[in-house]
Amino acid sequence: SNSFCTLLWRLPLGPQLVGVIMTRMATIQLALAAIVALTAAVAADPMPSFDGMYPPELLADLDSVSRVTNLGTGEVLYANASGHVNIEYGVSMLHDSRFMIGSNSKLYTTVSLYQLQEAGKLNLSSSVTDLLDASDFAKFGYPGQSTWCPQLPGNSTCQTITVHQLLAMSSGLYPALGCSVPPTQPGECNTDLYTASTSSIAAMVGSFINNPMIFVPGTRFVYTNPNFVLASYLVEKFSGMTFAAYIKQHISDVIGQSQTYFDLFDGEMGPMDAGRTTQYYKFYENSTAAGFPRLGYGRLRMELNTGAVSGTGGVVSTAADEALFWRVLFNKTGKGAPLLKDPASQAAILHPWTFTNTIEVTVGVWMYVYYSQGLAIVCVDKGCPAGPHFIFYTGGTFGSTTSNGLAYGAGCNMTMAQFWTSTVQATNSEANFDQFRREQQGRAINAARSWNSDVPEAPTLKWLLMDQYTSCQVGGSRAATTEALKVLARIEKLERS
Repeated sequence: SNSFCTLLWRLPLGPQLVGVIMTRMATIQLALAAIVALTAAVAADPMPSFDGMYPPELLADLDSVSRVTNLGTGEVLYANASGHVNIEYGVSMLHDSRFMIGSNSKLYTTVSLYQLQEAGKLNLSSSVTDLLDASDFAKFGYPGQSTWCPQLPGNSTCQTITVHQLLAMSSGLYPALGCSVPPTQPGECNTDLYTASTSSIAAMVGSFINNPMIFVPGTRFVYTNPNFVLASYLVEKFSGMTFAAYIKQHISDVIGQSQTYFDLFDGEMGPMDAGRTTQYYKFYENSTAAGFPRLGYGRLRMELNTGAVSGTGGVVSTAADEALFWRVLFNKTGKGAPLLKDPASQAAILHPWTFTNTIEVTVGVWMYVYYSQGLAIVCVDKGCPAGPHFIFYTGGTFGSTTSNGLAYGAGCNMTMAQFWTSTVQATNSEANFDQFRREQQGRAINAARSWNSDVPEAPTLKWLLMDQYTSCQVGGSRAATTEALKVLARIEKLERS
């Protein structure tokens, strides 16, 4: 305001410092204007056919929210809400229906830690061992322990894990939820811990903190959810606030998110969230001629608990709130303001920390995929000297998938595509379906996962949506860009299978 500007000139700051402050204030005003633009009313659009890649009957039976937003202008280019929040009670899906966003929660944890670093509370280059003391281990359930010595099996050397390595999935901690490598000790792969209420984030840290490591920190990429559970605890320790209170005060309230929250008790102590999606399995006869009739559907009875997965997967939000978060955080002019004060923080979040994949799009045209920090990025040159060309991430729980992608590179007009669904679809013969039910052996989740090879999936639909709206070019042509996005869809599907 004018009065604030007058006050600045009256303070003994000097014209140079005042100029810096005024420039930063202008940047923040631009960011806040971006927030206002994304709160405009959204019109409903029909679901695209996606060039006939998937049976229209299956697309029509998705419980989903999808949208495409130009994050540069805030214009919503496409928006669709289909199906139901709750089938039993006939509650329709809305544009602002809330989803458990799964691993998209990780970016909230990342931003929180960079804010705390900017405030001088900790250094993300520090060894995590140096950040923990006896009081922390008492909360973890180890009252006689005063220091952390992460070790490889059969090796007594204490390994050094930095906070950056936690965020970059290169710590060497065992992936106790993903279970993507053989256990190093009995019981180490235990997904059940993440489906039950937990007494605290610290208690979840205690379930894995003293397990053996699987590699030397910084030498490999392994997707490990405990990394971000421990990071969530660090947010609480160095802010002096609960994780829920911190992200509300320092993220949601700052940018105007009204539909985003974290609840350690997962609704068991109220208030009940009637707008949060119920998650379903839907089974269909695999018959094009018959029109893929639904054989049965059921509500999930085993789901990740928001408190147990905390900042690795427990945040609840809407597609619009998530688009707002990305617009502010990745704004090229604002450099993350007002969420971040230092442009170097945004640069670090988008840094290619851990290499994961190389993709040949067409002959001689390559893309390079990296895990940054709570995000994946795609670059057109090795090492990302020009920064990311695409930013993407998919949060998956047992029943919901929230997939986000942003065309970020030069000429890409900041197109963000999102496809979120609370449905897991699966196809098989009616005979096989009936036999599975008769035999009373196995779990519905295993049947759904093994029968879903030909159904529409949110990560793929996100890339196909982006292709319809972005001006991005890879390899010098739109045709090559289309092929690049289809390749990314196949790679993401393969990595999730």
